[in-house]
Amino acid sequence: MKFSAKSDRGRVRKINQDSFGYHVGDDGTCFLIVADGMGGHNAGEIASAVAVNTFITGSRSENAAEASFCASDFIKTAMKSANDTIIYKANADPSNAGMGTTAVTAIIGSDRLTVGNIGDSRAYMISGGGIRQITTDHSYVEMLLEAGSISPDEARVHPRRNEITRALGVVNYEGPDIFVTEYSGGDVLVLCSDGLNKMISDDALCGIVLEARGADGEISPDEICTRLIDAANESGGTDNITVIAAVL
Repeated sequence: MKFSAKSDRGRVRKINQDSFGYHVGDDGTCFLIVADGMGGHNAGEIASAVAVNTFITGSRSENAAEASFCASDFIKTAMKSANDTIIYKANADPSNAGMGTTAVTAIIGSDRLTVGNIGDSRAYMISGGGIRQITTDHSYVEMLLEAGSISPDEARVHPRRNEITRALGVVNYEGPDIFVTEYSGGDVLVLCSDGLNKMISDDALCGIVLEARGADGEISPDEICTRLIDAANESGGTDNITVIAAVL
């Protein structure tokens, strides 16, 4: 497995409030996270950094090879801890009041992939020439889509498309959704903040991934990240853009 991670401020925002992190355990288990912060000044940046640091620090103290290790439980525990820490930091400093973050995480084992998400940061799987969104957004627009009130095209331009219904840093905390799936060699996992998927369609994302080749002719995770960020910026770059790509 090969992976790469990149983040960009975009063309509109003054600062980058996204964060990302990764850790590979001794047994090869890979822990990945993308977080998209919310809040005035640098508060969103703080919240997303807390989420990433909590997840990655926890991963370094785990032995995923142990029979007792459960990826789903680890994600749930790490996100609850991040939520509590963000609340504590927000209460301790008035300038951080109201800060929060979305997060999407992945734990890649030898035979399966476990994904967890809160908010509208996403995980995609590109396999066999097609794309599948693994996660489901926790957002107002997603609720309308599920109810059949709007179409996917309408969702992309809906005036309330930035409203999320679940986040880290809230008192009425709801845990992450967890998705467990098998994968095949050569499949590509993409984790991203909404600054990517709100700028380019899923079909465009898939095409860019499949065309991102390195000097050896193989799909390159580094090229994937670079080309996806470039495409989002070329489409307007209205938000911070963060991508982790893993060729499984």
